[in-house]
Amino acid sequence: MADDLKFVFVATGKDSEHPRNFVGMADTHSRVETVRMRKKQEAPSSLIKIPVRVRFVHFDFKNDAIFARDEFFGNVSVSRDARTAASRWKPIGQTGDTLSSFINQGGPARSITDIYHAVRKAPRGSLIDVSLYSHGFLEGPVVANTNDPGGEFSPSVPRRSLADHDGRVRTDFFPNMGEDPNAEGQNALVEFRGGFASGAVFRIFGCNVQETCRGD
Repeated sequence: MADDLKFVFVATGKDSEHPRNFVGMADTHSRVETVRMRKKQEAPSSLIKIPVRVRFVHFDFKNDAIFARDEFFGNVSVSRDARTAASRWKPIGQTGDTLSSFINQGGPARSITDIYHAVRKAPRGSLIDVSLYSHGFLEGPVVANTNDPGGEFSPSVPRRSLADHDGRVRTDFFPNMGEDPNAEGQNALVEFRGGFASGAVFRIFGCNVQETCRGD
């Protein structure tokens, strides 16, 4: 039986006050989820079916970089030495394989749309977890702390600015996901949904600031 392949995406946002706090959460997330998956790997509810290789991809917005590391479950057809090497975080373009070639190989992680595009291009049904660690507010996760100038392609068809790199309720989960509905945004949300396995999770860890109240 050929090894299955699944993906876990974890993103860590910029933090001007504590710049290292979010970054370390990616490794913690990968270790905790690995333990969780090992405990449930043979359960009917498990999102993995052994033998399987799970690739953790870290979108690091503080360092504008993308990294990857792998975990292996069951009797996989990968040598012990290769498994040990693959278990270490490496820049996405240095993994030595083509398993994540659908992700920007240049490695800059500058916009939350980098994650969205990776989900849309991933092998169908391969994403089991997308988790974001960052600041947040009513519009969504703040991974880069940018502004939204607004705009629409037409009424009720939102346009996302290329200068806006954060999560936006206004644009992100409309059918076009904020992109040109006659071009790259034509089937955007359908493509996005298709990247997820049945039962997969999309989680946002962080605050949700709606407004600041000041008392005198």
